[in-house]
Amino acid sequence: RRPDRCERQFMAHNGPVFSLDWHPMDKTWWLATAGRDKMIKVWDMVRGNDKASLPPCLYSITNIAPVARIKWRPHRKHHISSCSLMVDHCINVW
Repeated sequence: RRPDRCERQFMAHNGPVFSLDWHPMDKTWWLATAGRDKMIKVWDMVRGNDKASLPPCLYSITNIAPVARIKWRPHRKHHISSCSLMVDHCINVW
């Protein structure tokens, strides 16, 4: 580990990334990202371990507004929650 360099860098979204969360299950190396492009994406960081290439995107969800925050649900492999940068006061569970 080198604190002066990032381990991996890739373009995940068209625009800034506002939130990310590692999957809570030990053997699942999934990284969920969300951003201004209204997308939630789940990346497989094990299968995409070549540092020069984009990791495979397993799932993508299109939201109606930029996504402000995401969080995996503990003990549920396929549940993720999100909230958007809208004034709709809603939380979505996917």
